[in-house]
Amino acid sequence: MKSDPLTFIGKAALIIFIVFLGMAWAQEARSGEMTKQQQELWKLVIEQWDITVKGTSETALKNYREDGSFWPSWYRKPLDLKLFAKGMSVYRLSSYKLTPMAIQVYGDMAIIQYRYTCVGVYGRTYKGRAMSVRKKENGVWQAIASMDGRSLWGDD
Repeated sequence: MKSDPLTFIGKAALIIFIVFLGMAWAQEARSGEMTKQQQELWKLVIEQWDITVKGTSETALKNYREDGSFWPSWYRKPLDLKLFAKGMSVYRLSSYKLTPMAIQVYGDMAIIQYRYTCVGVYGRTYKGRAMSVRKKENGVWQAIASMDGRSLWGDD
């Protein structure tokens, strides 16, 4: 069965358009020209990392929903908030650097994606990517899901 070349070209054009659109959105977050909501969300990420450096994980998780799902790079499966907080209580950093990759706001939902480089208190450096999904409830951006993964390819 022959496929219509125009159908193939149309599908390819649509895929290319979607890729370029995604790149444009990601560039907006990286360019420093963030909207007010994007700035607010990025500030929350920075505050969370600052608190982790200070070693007060309970405060870092204050805007995390109890019924959320959190999948850290240091565990084999997603965790509920209680287990995630327990693991974070022993996780200590001495420094970090973050680079926003994309911050998308969809009404009361947001997706924040970024790269990180951090140094643990014993001097080991970690690089990776992270994503946080947040929902605005009663004027507060609550984390409902997150996931991070350490880089294995050295492209960070």
